Amino acid sequence: MKRMEEFLKDFNRLTEDFDKIKKEELLDRITILSKEAEDNALFEVHKALLNLLVDFDIDKASLVIKECIDIIQKYFLREDEFLIITEDEPSFSELIKSLKLEGFKVSIKNYDFEVVDYIYSRRPDVILIDNDLKSHGIITLNILNDEEILKKMPVVAFGKGSKEEKLYFLSLGVVDYIEKNFDVDEVLLKLKNIYRLSNTYIKNNIYDVFTGVYSRYHGDIISKKEFLRVKNAGDTFLFMLLDFDNMAKINLSLGKSKGNDILKESAQVFKKLTANSDIIYRVHGDSFAFMFFNRSLLEVLMLADKMQREIRKLGEKYGVNLTFSAGIAEFRRDMEDIDELFSLAEKALIKAKQEGGARVLTSKQIVEYNKKRILIVDDDRIILSILNKRYKNKGYDCLTAQNGEEALEIFNNNKDIDLIITDFYMPGMNGDEFTKEIRKLNKNVKIIVLSGHKSESHVQRALNAGADEYVTKPFSPVELDIRIKKLIG
Repeated sequence: MKRMEEFLKDFNRLTEDFDKIKKEELLDRITILSKEAEDNALFEVHKALLNLLVDFDIDKASLVIKECIDIIQKYFLREDEFLIITEDEPSFSELIKSLKLEGFKVSIKNYDFEVVDYIYSRRPDVILIDNDLKSHGIITLNILNDEEILKKMPVVAFGKGSKEEKLYFLSLGVVDYIEKNFDVDEVLLKLKNIYRLSNTYIKNNIYDVFTGVYSRYHGDIISKKEFLRVKNAGDTFLFMLLDFDNMAKINLSLGKSKGNDILKESAQVFKKLTANSDIIYRVHGDSFAFMFFNRSLLEVLMLADKMQREIRKLGEKYGVNLTFSAGIAEFRRDMEDIDELFSLAEKALIKAKQEGGARVLTSKQIVEYNKKRILIVDDDRIILSILNKRYKNKGYDCLTAQNGEEALEIFNNNKDIDLIITDFYMPGMNGDEFTKEIRKLNKNVKIIVLSGHKSESHVQRALNAGADEYVTKPFSPVELDIRIKKLIG
């Protein structure tokens, strides 16, 4: 932290001296700052200063220096952070107090699909996951595992202490499993050791460890900076979001290890086909973002087509049908920030997926289209929230209910529902009763039943009532994705 503070002071001194020194001295000081930025792994600052030195302009210099100060303040002078994912904050109150006394920032998040975005944008130093009696911690951990977060930052699990649960958490890749009613002093020492071991690696992780392209964290920084630069410079800017088709199915058929190999080789294909001035970063899982500068839309579309051909060839090597979908958005002068551009590209990507995948669409091609509608029924508000946000993010139109009676009313008022995901045990009306009532109204709507029971008798009850699929809790989000895609696309 001290090094960053001193580095920031050097920039502030340069700002103060800007109008007093000659051009030669200004260039010398910028060169020194650029080298220091490189030595300290501040890639975004280094790149900005390097570009300035290559094409020096006195008016632009002042703007770039201010941008560098902003980047350091926003992203490198942050507090060291522990993230605790729990619905039971009081159980961690003493540990939270101890961590804060040690000078750490502690953030508390509930079990929620949005925690993934929080982790990617904030990059906490250590993540603590509490597994409650309903196994919400396991479900959350499965989501983090699907995003390969466990391979990028240390995760510590807290649970009731059964051997089966402990082995399951450790098999997923958590660095430690701690039984509830723990000794605060002992756990504090463990967490400080984990923090020290991983801190340097995590904070300076500019590149995604699996694919070699930029990480989401650094991609977000670069994209914000480049957006401002383009807006001031008047350059053209195209933003493309790319997502692989059927990657979950490939992971299941070939194994996650082979799936990772495919992503690594795909990233090499992307790097080989793009120019040095283009920027690629991994958004999450099998999704990538591309930034193209001073290129025409036609040129980028042709490049995407070439990428698709090379990716298909890569799939042949592994014996799978490998394709991607992508959405492209064009920068406009009236846009406020990079989020607007990202959102347009995302909408185009979702439409490309809805149309069957293996295609690239631009934001200009988007017209209103009918999304598939899902009704999610569960008395567990956490499961309801996780599923609702997950499938909205995947382009589905989602409705929610907390019991069978409420769900029947929603279904009667929305005849265009394509799929129902329902819990087996709910207050009032059980899942099999609810399924029978739905089947009286509609023989064609698809139904997935979720249940904590694995017995054959429960499965048979649900299927006899008219369910199409039966998924046991705690479920894997990827498994549920595949079942949904199989039923409604």
